[in-house]
Amino acid sequence: MKIVIYDSSRIIDVIEGCEGVVVDGNNVIWQGGALEGINASFVVVDDSVDASAATPELIAADQSANLKPHRVIVDERLAALEQKVADLEQRVAALEARG
Repeated sequence: MKIVIYDSSRIIDVIEGCEGVVVDGNNVIWQGGALEGINASFVVVDDSVDASAATPELIAADQSANLKPHRVIVDERLAALEQKVADLEQRVAALEARG
């Protein structure tokens, strides 16, 4: 994977060969390094993606959403389960009210 930091008109930096990448907000951590508090746009893409310019294709190849820390994934799943439980409780209450 590579981390590409860019603005609207140019590539600011490319960090190649990153393994075990985790993206948490504006922090990126990988085996052997980290960038914290990134104050620019960035994408994490496969090594095969051309990162010579900030193109729509580069931005579309972003894998950041798939590289969340495990705790974020668990939090999202927990929230989804809590919503399902609330929905089921409402259905049970409605059925009980029918009597």
